[in-house]
Amino acid sequence: MNNPQSLNLGELIRKIEDDLLEEDSEILDDAHDLHASLKETIQYYTDTIVSKTIEYAIDVIRQRLKSACDFFLRYKDNPELLMKEHPEYVDALLDNGFIWEDGSVDKHRTHIYNDWLFRLAFKPVLGDDVDEA
Repeated sequence: MNNPQSLNLGELIRKIEDDLLEEDSEILDDAHDLHASLKETIQYYTDTIVSKTIEYAIDVIRQRLKSACDFFLRYKDNPELLMKEHPEYVDALLDNGFIWEDGSVDKHRTHIYNDWLFRLAFKPVLGDDVDEA
């Protein structure tokens, strides 16, 4: 049980101020801890997002490279098939002399056609100015 005391307003004010300051200090400490924890959480999620973004980008690049390889291998040595399945390239095949007006293939230019096809398939990687159409 507390000892009875006379009312001392000055002491009471100081006690309240001290208690409030101590509580504010605890709140500030908690806020600092929360801030540090929040910073760590934000950093973790930022790292995770960056990591996932990189993984996604690598996956997309891998898929695009595979698609470009498949495209090249499918039409390598076969301008007739390219012309049949991708009529948007007929003008380029004609302009480059890989096929004749009647649709027949110049077999003597197959190695040049394959080089052109490779540059077409990998144009974004090579940065080539390949005549597409």
